[in-house]
Amino acid sequence: MPIQPEDLVALEAILSSDKAEHDLLKPLTDKGFIIRTPKEEETFRTNYVESKFAEREPTAYKNVEQAVEELTGIKKSSPTEKASDYYTRAMKEYKTSVEGIRSELATLKEKGTEGNPDATKRITELETLLTTKEAAHTKELTKKEQEVFTARIESQVETAVATLRDKLKTQYKGVEDDIIDAKLVKFYKTHTPKKLITGETVWEDKDGKTVNDPKDFTPLGTKAVVTNFFSDLLEEKKEQGGAGSGQQGGSKYKPGDPVPKPGPEVKNRIQLHTYLSEFGLVKDSPEFNEAYKKFKEGLPLR
Repeated sequence: MPIQPEDLVALEAILSSDKAEHDLLKPLTDKGFIIRTPKEEETFRTNYVESKFAEREPTAYKNVEQAVEELTGIKKSSPTEKASDYYTRAMKEYKTSVEGIRSELATLKEKGTEGNPDATKRITELETLLTTKEAAHTKELTKKEQEVFTARIESQVETAVATLRDKLKTQYKGVEDDIIDAKLVKFYKTHTPKKLITGETVWEDKDGKTVNDPKDFTPLGTKAVVTNFFSDLLEEKKEQGGAGSGQQGGSKYKPGDPVPKPGPEVKNRIQLHTYLSEFGLVKDSPEFNEAYKKFKEGLPLR
């Protein structure tokens, strides 16, 4: 049915109104279409964005809130205080407290302390307080920087190892993850990453010597250091890999046997992984996963 002149008048009325309600739109709304006027659309978008932001805000800002409290020593005023408000308030209060100490110190020193033991005592107190605050602030900043550096290095190591997995799969017949885990433990025990003042990263061996390229003696990057360390695995024969996995031949585990608690020599989860494999549990099997879940509590990753 063609649109009639009165329909155009109705459409014009809808577009100029605050609500998109009219019999002319009913066939569309009956089929599930949602029709809104520009004003209704603007309101919807505003509410939708705010609701989605509210859903994600607790998770998105959890780490920020923790960092702010560690850096400033100032806690949230209440659990409902918005992260953005908390950050602004905490930084202002911290800045004010430090600047207030500096201002009072400057005033006392300008006036002089001759014949005024109270002023001398107050200056000592303020200088101690200022040093403590600034030292704590610097310590937390250094701690955060080290955490970021460590995470970046571990990511680089994992990426380098990932490039070797396909080769190791064909060589170690499905137990390459166990072999890699055990090798990584040795790698981190004998290699330490160091961040130079230039921003570059070098690796030192267990003797504290920089790992260099044997040809031109320049420091090797993470990928090269890891590849060199794992090179002996790539050179071994397939039979050697299978026999050394702990899941071939002389397996200690039989279905239904209890898995003994690992001894004190198992100090982290990577070592636990290796312990269970050497005991004879097949990686990702129900028995392996159950034992891993049972014994991993309290153990660090590495």
